[in-house]
Parts: sequence; structure tokens; C-alpha cells
Amino acid sequence: MLEILMAIIKTLILLGILVIIHEGGHFVVAKLCKVKVNEFSIGFGKILLSRQKGETKYCLRLIPLGGFVSMEGEEEHSDAEGSFSNASILKKIAIVSAGAIVNILFGLLVYFLLITFHYGIEIAAKSTINYIGALEDSIRILFTGGTTIDDLAGPVGVATIVSQTSSLTDFIYLLSVISLSLGITNLIPIPPLD
Repeated sequence: MLEILMAIIKTLILLGILVIIHEGGHFVVAKLCKVKVNEFSIGFGKILLSRQKGETKYCLRLIPLGGFVSMEGEEEHSDAEGSFSNASILKKIAIVSAGAIVNILFGLLVYFLLITFHYGIEIAAKSTINYIGALEDSIRILFTGGTTIDDLAGPVGVATIVSQTSSLTDFIYLLSVISLSLGITNLIPIPPLD
């Protein structure tokens, strides 16, 4: 029972970090592009906590398996000031891709810092370059048919993998891998992957 509880806690921490990083990317770039953010939410379903600050409502919701940034004019056209509808194509692309890009950068930074902590900067730089190379190979395999969308893990698969981590180092390494995977799959234009 304790093992199951620890697996759930570790999974929620890992997913929570990744969701905050991902949605934070959308949020920050939207703000930089002067697009109005109506709500920044971690989780789905019923609101547990909320706070209005300026034009944005910040929420923590019941189901901690995702999150969202709700922008003015995102779902339907709006001519209001700061509307996503009226943003330039480049701004829209920047906002939409920001979450994925931040996940990729975060994943690489976490990996670099983890290796630096254990082996030093010389080795960490070389290992990170090799890590990027392995990442490129994985993307190539995904696009050339060496693997399928069915091979990708959802929340249950992630929970299973997280439950098998036995040390902080393993957990941090997994955080890096899943952040990178999340970033890459979100750059692929297939809606179910977002």
C-alpha cells in the first residue's frame, strides 16, 4: 500500500512540474505578445483554489493530469484588445509552440545539471550532446515507421515507469526524459498528443 501511495505521489509531482513548465511557456509568451490570458490553470475539473490577479485568474483544479492557458479569442473569434484572434501569425506560432519548446529546453537543462553534479562540466557537455543525438534518432524512428503512436506512454504508462524509480537521480533523469518527450510530441501536429 505504501509503495502504491509513493508511486502516486511521485507521479503527481513529476506531472505537476511538467505541466507548470509547459503551460508556463504558453503563459509567458502570450504575455510577452500582449495577448490577454483569462485563466492559467493547473489540473482539470472542479476548481479547488483560485486567485484573480490583474486580468488573469489562477486556478488549481481537482484532476492533476494536465492544465491549460485560456486566452481571449482562442476558442472563438474576439475583437477585444489583446485577443489571440487578432495576434499576428508569428505571435500565434510562438505562443502555441512555447510550451513544447520550454519542455525541451527544461529537459536538456535538467539532464545537463544532473550529469554536471555527478561528473563535472567537461563530461556533462559531451554527454548532453550525445543525449541530443539520441533524441534526434528517436524522432527519426518515429517518423520513419520504426515505432507508432501506440508505443507512446500516457499517464498510466508514466505512472508505471515513475513507480520503478528508486533514487532521486533516477527520478530527475526520468523528469528530463519525459519533459523532452512531451516537448517533442507536442511539436508533432497530431491533436491527441497535446
